[in-house]
Amino acid sequence: MLNNDALIQRLLSEVQAFAGFTPDNAKDLLAHATRVDVLPGTPVVTEQDSGREFYIVMAGEFSVVKKLPSGKAKVIAQLHPGDTFGEMSFLDGRPRAASVIAESKGLLLMFERNSLIYIPETAAKIYFNLASQMASRIRTTNSLVSLALEGSNKPDQTGVPPDALKTHRNLKNK
Repeated sequence: MLNNDALIQRLLSEVQAFAGFTPDNAKDLLAHATRVDVLPGTPVVTEQDSGREFYIVMAGEFSVVKKLPSGKAKVIAQLHPGDTFGEMSFLDGRPRAASVIAESKGLLLMFERNSLIYIPETAAKIYFNLASQMASRIRTTNSLVSLALEGSNKPDQTGVPPDALKTHRNLKNK
């Protein structure tokens, strides 16, 4: 299942983590993937747990939930097909920074860090792509922090990505 041509084409065209991959790179990576089927309400990763895997959402909707200092849990992001999660623990081996919970029946592809040592060229590409994604997320987070510090909700904020403004508005309304 994990090595068919239709899946490879879908990953190459829809998943940012596969940017710049050749079909052979995708086949190499998929040979080291594990299919994970989840039911609604299933926690896939839990904040503060250890983990050395990252995931690609193939089907379903998932919530990223962060525990606040007050002890309350807050949804900080929604994940959809093509999105990835778990990259931080995959890259640095530290505990999970947030929980991810299935909101619907879903399908994930899981990649373990230790299995990528067998495909160094492809591993280098996935590490680069994950680092690029994380840099983009950090930029968005920096924008969200600056909006929160200013108490602003203006759609014309200079240098603030439109997606960050949308996320800011959604978080304020929850």
